[in-house]
Amino acid sequence: MFPKYELISSMIYIVPQKHTKEYPSRFHKQIEIFYIKTGSLVVTIDNEDYNLKSGDIYVVFPNVIHSIKSVDNATGLLVLADNDLFPSFHEVLSRFRPSCPVLRQGEFPNLVYDMLNRANSIKKTAFSTNCNVLTSYISVVLGELINNMELVERSTDNNFVQQLIVYLLENYTREISLEEVAKELNYNKYYISHIISETFKCNFRTLVNSYRVSMAQNLLVSTGKSISEIAYECGFKNQSSFNRIFLKHSGVIPSEFRHNAKGVPEKPVMYVKNNIDNDSVQ
Repeated sequence: MFPKYELISSMIYIVPQKHTKEYPSRFHKQIEIFYIKTGSLVVTIDNEDYNLKSGDIYVVFPNVIHSIKSVDNATGLLVLADNDLFPSFHEVLSRFRPSCPVLRQGEFPNLVYDMLNRANSIKKTAFSTNCNVLTSYISVVLGELINNMELVERSTDNNFVQQLIVYLLENYTREISLEEVAKELNYNKYYISHIISETFKCNFRTLVNSYRVSMAQNLLVSTGKSISEIAYECGFKNQSSFNRIFLKHSGVIPSEFRHNAKGVPEKPVMYVKNNIDNDSVQ
């Protein structure tokens, strides 16, 4: 199955998390950091598998495909942070990638634990105050992790994938063709088809529709708009084709997806705290 684009509205999302199942391939525009407190897991990042255990951390740069391949009672702290919050890291995050996105216990300073604990312990107060403090803490964490990683410049293929993702996110609501993308991004359309097949395991049209379905899923859960409104807003020509493509990608039709999602809390604007016995990351 091709990777799913994950639409996350939170600017900063910090939550103690218990991994109890595998997670399929996905990508999103946020930076993802996961510190493992107990247990172990296997994470796949950019088609490479990494075994992590207690005390390890992985970092996923924006729009990089990743998945949780196997889990053994893994608990820890998950951080998702919007790239726009860290302008000083824009060049690093866009031009480079870690040669290894995993840091083992002892390969990064204790300051990282301290900042993660502080971010996790913040209680809800005024939004502006909370957001500024959280951004500062996560900026320190990100800086320390990047400083202790070996970075390599992205390949031409990596750069193209980033450009393609941004272009599709900006244009998925209208009819777009492979020829148009090739012209706008100045790449050969056969090269684009090859990279999409290698990276996303699907063709161009399926990739575009996967974006549209991801956006539609978010609107179905977070708004009261009618299904037909959502279909047209997400670039589908009619509700019939929307239902058919949505079913293919999601396993259920839109109305069933909305019904199943009722009662599931929406992701927070900034901060959520789950019930794990000990919220300290150490």
